[in-house]
Amino acid sequence: MLYRSAPLLACCAILLGLPKLANAQLPSPDFFPIGVHSQPTTSFAKWKARGINTMFQYEPMNGAVSMDTWDAAAEAQGLYYVRWPSANPSNDLQKKNLIAWAQGDEPDLPNHDPRPSRIIDVYQNLKAISPAKPVWVNFAGPLVTPSTSNYTQWVKGADWLDSDWYPVNWGRPESLYFVGLQLDRLRAAANGAPKKYMVYIESAYAWVNTTGGRAPTPGEFRAEIWNGINHGATGITYFPQVIGRSFNFDATPLDIESEMKIQNDKIRRLGGILNQTWKPASRGVTLSDPVKLESSWRSTADGDYFFVLNLSPTQVNDATITLTGLPAGLTLMDVFDESRTEPLVGGKITDSFAPYEVHIYRTSTAGAQSLDITAVPEPGTIGLLTVLSAAGLMRRGRR
Repeated sequence: MLYRSAPLLACCAILLGLPKLANAQLPSPDFFPIGVHSQPTTSFAKWKARGINTMFQYEPMNGAVSMDTWDAAAEAQGLYYVRWPSANPSNDLQKKNLIAWAQGDEPDLPNHDPRPSRIIDVYQNLKAISPAKPVWVNFAGPLVTPSTSNYTQWVKGADWLDSDWYPVNWGRPESLYFVGLQLDRLRAAANGAPKKYMVYIESAYAWVNTTGGRAPTPGEFRAEIWNGINHGATGITYFPQVIGRSFNFDATPLDIESEMKIQNDKIRRLGGILNQTWKPASRGVTLSDPVKLESSWRSTADGDYFFVLNLSPTQVNDATITLTGLPAGLTLMDVFDESRTEPLVGGKITDSFAPYEVHIYRTSTAGAQSLDITAVPEPGTIGLLTVLSAAGLMRRGRR
């Protein structure tokens, strides 16, 4: 996507002093943003059919589509959107489907005037217009994940923090955990400040790296989604573009499209659960194979949910999952969307995982028959050379 700092800075010059009106941040407590990056209006119906509920970043089609036209097309499909402010940002407060303003894409890249003070200034001006309207920013994942990264100032420029690392595109399928790692780094940089964390997920091959790069398999794609969620993501955005050769807005393969529909439907139905506090201290999980398996959990008034993912390309048999903090007397855990239960013996479940498989255990039906659910179907660092090469992929959009 073209970097549009100039319009953003121009509009912010008129922000102060306008009425402080605001819309709600999210349509409902159950709403989990499932988005796609910078798409033309002609594709909105297709993306909605794939389970998308939010469009991220206005796509002007070289000036052929106005922002108001793009907004209206999203609204006609019942879609929400995140984009940079209009020329008069006060007008945006009447846009019920605009759930967040966007900063310029990847402002931390070296060729994007990387000064935290610049996006902090934009953020403060926008919050003067609407304190309750969130501001979103997306950072370049390969710059976020190194242990030496310092984003303590960058994170002050937004309420919603997104990041993009595409390990399979860059020939690093063994490093799918980079997706979650970038959230860990940003959360640490925020140091307890209330933020919403989101991740980009690769759904195609962008044809930037021709050595070892490719599109993810459906299993790798699924694992990236749930690795992000296990690390606290409460929103995801798909990146389907080809930018390294003849440009294409959407090169998502059919097998990924099928998997996307399955996972989007599952996430939609779990939205209210996933929006609850991430990994509350009142509960806990210990895994017998923490190298291949990872977990997170949410606690709700209706029950506790434990998400366990096999983040490896190999089968894991008879893994022991020890759950702590559960009410006494539970003997069964329901397995969400799998029409089965698992015995809970001494606080432990024993289960097996196919490569990149996720199981979701919940207490809401423990001790009774499983609900009749319609089935739908640590960390390393990155060297400077990898970071610089990845920057090409992070500059998304037509050249």
